[in-house]
Amino acid sequence: MNPESWLKQLCYIANRNLSQKEWREYMGERPHEKTCPDLPQDTLGALQHIEQGEKLARDGKIDAAEKEFKEAQKLDARYMTVEPQTKAKQIFAPVLVEQGQELAREGKIDAAVMKFKEAQKLDARYMTVEPQTKAKQIFAPVLVEQGQELAREGKIDAAVIKFKEAQKLDARYMTVEPQTKAKQIFAPVLVVEQGQELAKKGEIEKAIAKFKEAQVLDSNLTFDPETKAKQIFAPVLIEQGQELAEKGKFTTAIAKYQEAQQMDSNLEIKPIWASAILKQGQELAKKRKITAAIAKYQEAQQMDSNLKISAWDWNQLCWYGRLSGHAAKVMEYCEKAVELAPKNWKMRSSRALAKTVTGNIQGAIKDFQFAIEKSDDNKWKQEMQGLLDALRRGENPLLATVLVSQGETLAREGKITAAIDKYQKAQQMDSNLKISAENWNQLCWHGRLSGHAAKVMEYCEKAVELAPKNWRMRSNRALAKTVTGNIQGAIKDFQFAIEKSDDNKWKQEMQGLLDALRRGENPLLATVLVDQGTTLVGKGKIIAAIGKYQEAQQMDSNLKISAENWNNLCWNGRLFGHAAKVMEYCEKAVELAPKNWKMRSSRALAKTVTGNIQGAIEDFQFAIEKSDDNKWKQEMQGLLDALRKGENPLLASVLVNQGKILAGKGKIIAAIDKYQEAQQMDPNLKISAEGWNWLCYGGSLYGHAAKVMNSCEKAVALAPENWGIRDSRALARALTGNIQGAIEDLQFVIEKSDDEEYKSKRQGWLDSLQKGENPFTEEVLKKLR
Repeated sequence: MNPESWLKQLCYIANRNLSQKEWREYMGERPHEKTCPDLPQDTLGALQHIEQGEKLARDGKIDAAEKEFKEAQKLDARYMTVEPQTKAKQIFAPVLVEQGQELAREGKIDAAVMKFKEAQKLDARYMTVEPQTKAKQIFAPVLVEQGQELAREGKIDAAVIKFKEAQKLDARYMTVEPQTKAKQIFAPVLVVEQGQELAKKGEIEKAIAKFKEAQVLDSNLTFDPETKAKQIFAPVLIEQGQELAEKGKFTTAIAKYQEAQQMDSNLEIKPIWASAILKQGQELAKKRKITAAIAKYQEAQQMDSNLKISAWDWNQLCWYGRLSGHAAKVMEYCEKAVELAPKNWKMRSSRALAKTVTGNIQGAIKDFQFAIEKSDDNKWKQEMQGLLDALRRGENPLLATVLVSQGETLAREGKITAAIDKYQKAQQMDSNLKISAENWNQLCWHGRLSGHAAKVMEYCEKAVELAPKNWRMRSNRALAKTVTGNIQGAIKDFQFAIEKSDDNKWKQEMQGLLDALRRGENPLLATVLVDQGTTLVGKGKIIAAIGKYQEAQQMDSNLKISAENWNNLCWNGRLFGHAAKVMEYCEKAVELAPKNWKMRSSRALAKTVTGNIQGAIEDFQFAIEKSDDNKWKQEMQGLLDALRKGENPLLASVLVNQGKILAGKGKIIAAIDKYQEAQQMDPNLKISAEGWNWLCYGGSLYGHAAKVMNSCEKAVALAPENWGIRDSRALARALTGNIQGAIEDLQFVIEKSDDEEYKSKRQGWLDSLQKGENPFTEEVLKKLR
């Protein structure tokens, strides 16, 4: 093949000549010429000029773009079918339109119109709508959207302005009157917000109704109303629970957590819940209720398997368990504390004390040695060294201190005679025992509060003798002296205490009492009567309680009995079948605290029982509205609904209360009749474990154990872990010949109770039954009555 054929073949394949750049690369400085005579001079060069021209055209540089297109036309006219200037304008026209649209969306109508007109001049194809109209058509929906957003935010007036402005620009976007449209948009938002507020307050049914109303107004709201309401309220309940827990109200806090979990099962609140239960256990430990405290610790761990109980937490159980006479029961927790903090001398000393009490003397000695070596508390070290030396000599001083601790616990419970007995036994056990001023003061304080001021006066003296400059000891002795009539002695003690105290509120109260004593008045005698009345109320002795309150008022005409005291009389008076007798005291409670929903609810219940239904409805409405106890609100709402329907569920419960009173008085047959009458009146009536236990225990004490056995079984079925109820059944079983059953119940009671005196008595009964003897003689039953 000759060179000419090769060239033709190459030109056919390439379909273009060498570009200027390629020519220079391969041919050097030789002038550019066509390699393929039948093809345009420079196709690639033409394409490059076109690309540059298009870029210049988009930037609005029309003349420069035109120049580039003409150069391209020279090099290869095939790629320039449109006249160069026209092509530049056609490219720039849509750019101007786009700029105009952006300006229009920003509300810059005049500037947008200028852009559209300029585009129209360049290429009329891009502007089929008059420029002013087009700018307005673009901006109108923007204004509508802005108005909608304002409407959703509740800014109705601003939204209306936007809608009206849009309407002027393009009426197609506003088929509804602007004011109406704004309200229509805001209506579902407002209703949802109202529902949310109601949900936060715990008014779930009302919130659900609002959410449903919103969904009718706006079909785009697809949430489930009930779920939404509950999910909103659940965190509120958790927050309430945390606040209650911080205040030490753990039972109420836990109830809040339970309710929150029911509201939203997806909430992960077990760690918070478990922590509250643990703190509840700690508080119980401090109150020396060790069995209950241990149960709470275990419950917390079951609730949250990842719960980390600290060494200090375990140590609290160890420390207070020993103080309460449960050293053996808490030993494992002493071990846990030391395991977590083996180098902490306080943990080791707590375990040492527990080991001392439980007889592990060698282990106690080792722990004491470690603690004494590591401690930086010299006073404590001195005391522990004395105890360590005693242990090494074969003595055990702590056994007596356990009895003192038990005595303190009994004093707090108002069991003063038993408490004194424990103190005396401790002194007999260890003649060198040093009972502290604080220990004696506990006996002094609680003895006076329990109406045994004369009996504990010698212990008030002991407290002051050990701490003569302690104003608290002197003030407690002053109060005891006031009650027992030693007015001159009380005045001296009050003067000293007021002078030394740094508690201004207390000083003010005591100064008032001191001034009264100097005037020959004794306000405490009246308050003692009120305290006695309150004690009687708790025992259901309502008539005697009323007598004490009246006697107190006659003694001191200026006596201020609190709303809480009156409410206590109102509440228990109704429970024990004396609603009519205590109604005036219900009124007094409300008069003193008219905005307190608890006072109003107590009066409502009393009114319900006495037939003042309209008054009861009004009080229930107020109490339900003001209460923050959702569980109680639910129960009271049910009662309110029943009253509105003409029903009165409380009448049956009144019969049960009357039956309880009769059972307490030994009128068992009449009591059983009341229970049966109550169940006939209300087939759905739920009698509590405590209600059945009254009948069980009373029937057993008064010779009708067989007749009330079914009641005993019902009580245990409802509260199988309640050792008090099992104790009642044990008595009934023993009296009806079921000795094995009685033994099993007593074993359970002894294991679960944390009342040492109580346990000791039951152990004696158990021993007698296991020997085949009957401990429940008529004399024993009379004492139990």
